Amino acid sequence: MDTRFSELLEHNPVASKRLFNLNQQILSEAVKQTVFSEFMECVLLILQKMFKNDEVIIVTGPGDKRTCYRLYMTNGRPEFSSLYNAPSVESIEDAEPLFRKVRHVHRPLSQKPLSHKVTHYSHFTPLWSGMEKIGSLVMATSFSPFSNDDCTLIDMIADTLSLAMASFEHQSALIERVKELTCLYRTAQLSADPNLSISEVFQEVIKLLPPAWQYPDVTAGKIVFDSNVFTTPNYISRPRPLQAEIVVSGQNRGWIEVVYLQNMPIMNEGPFLKEERNLINTIAHQLVVVIEHRELEKEQEQLYKQLLHADRLATIGKLAAGVAHELNEPLGNVLGFAQLLTKDTTLPETAINDITKIESAALHGREIVRKLMLFARQTQPQKAATHINKVVHQALSLLESRLSRDGIVLDLQLGENIPEMVLDSSQFIQVIINLAVNAIQAMPRGGELLIKTGCDADTLELMVVDTGTGMTEMIRQQVFLPFFTTKDIDKGTGLGLSVVHGIILAHNGTIDVESESGKGTTFTVRVPIIRNPDSERENHEW
Repeated sequence: MDTRFSELLEHNPVASKRLFNLNQQILSEAVKQTVFSEFMECVLLILQKMFKNDEVIIVTGPGDKRTCYRLYMTNGRPEFSSLYNAPSVESIEDAEPLFRKVRHVHRPLSQKPLSHKVTHYSHFTPLWSGMEKIGSLVMATSFSPFSNDDCTLIDMIADTLSLAMASFEHQSALIERVKELTCLYRTAQLSADPNLSISEVFQEVIKLLPPAWQYPDVTAGKIVFDSNVFTTPNYISRPRPLQAEIVVSGQNRGWIEVVYLQNMPIMNEGPFLKEERNLINTIAHQLVVVIEHRELEKEQEQLYKQLLHADRLATIGKLAAGVAHELNEPLGNVLGFAQLLTKDTTLPETAINDITKIESAALHGREIVRKLMLFARQTQPQKAATHINKVVHQALSLLESRLSRDGIVLDLQLGENIPEMVLDSSQFIQVIINLAVNAIQAMPRGGELLIKTGCDADTLELMVVDTGTGMTEMIRQQVFLPFFTTKDIDKGTGLGLSVVHGIILAHNGTIDVESESGKGTTFTVRVPIIRNPDSERENHEW
């Protein structure tokens, strides 16, 4: 090449100035541009202007990721296009199908001495980076053919272009790594911010995706988590997205997706780099860590509340037991003397009425004391083998008249094949009555009361569902607290659901409540089934 260039300078001194000018422009664009396709367009335009030809082709890239960048002149104006998965170009003949115009192919320049004037309407030269072939440059003209000097200059420019392309690739790779690290660093900062909710973290992370990808101006992102969707403003569904799943504790909870809004050159995974695959996987992993950490914090907070609740119940239980014992004796005296006075026939009617009120109040007080004793667990469960459906019927027999009077439609869905189990039937009757009365009071204008039983292999389930007024979330969280009530002072003591809660706990069960204001309430009781080993009776359907 040096010999050819020396010979060229001997008879064409202007060639050195043209070569210097071309080299300077190409290297300048390599430093200035940040997107390889834009750099290729600039190079194509520089070559076209210098040699006044009408078509230029640069083919570069390995295997199925090979891309052809083309410039062709239309009415004196340059137009650009790209062809992905381009064929390998090893000669002018290989390049002919890529041209817009078919041109006659001449013998290669190397077969003609420089002293002969040979006209060439197309010229091919390979692009090398060291010992590695990185592409091909093909130039074509329709009107003024390339001279031998032009072909030599093109070959010389190919060396500079190869160097610029290799340098650009390394520079671009460095820029991409900086972008990726910036994205990961900012994601880590968001993840560590305790003041941000999971949704707020996702909303911020979605903004970080486009700048971290190779073509930020045409990049859009989407994060799906459970029923929540977060997208960039320009997001539209596109084929061949880059996705990473969000898997929390072995469960797929969503995914992250990045798309290009227009077709891009084929890279390692569709139009995406292998580094971008690693990046999206890492971001997904960071989000999983955030989710697990926040959900663990929420679970710990719930456990702490439950611990406080249990401690509060224990304290109130001790207080209630003491109060109950102290009140029993004076209440018994009041009730006893009141009942004696009612037998005195000499008392006027007004006195009898007052004594009756005293007796009623004492009975009410005794009932409160009884509930306090239950709540404080001063009375032990009297467990025996029984059938839950039988218990339900016994409880409802005490409520038939009230259900009818208040316009409540009863829907019984009692499960079949429920085995006999060991429980305190009297306490469970109280559970059903308390839950049913609570539902009736929530339906002052009538409604529907559903009582449903069922079981699996080890657990009994009892559901009491009403179509009443429901409750707010704040009230729902406090329904089992002793003395908490939303009812009028003469309609409740706030102990009913606390007693229910205590009975269920005494049976090693759980009780949950779901409610929505204006849409009714559902209480679900779950109790482990303890079978009577001495009983060989068959299950009965009630």
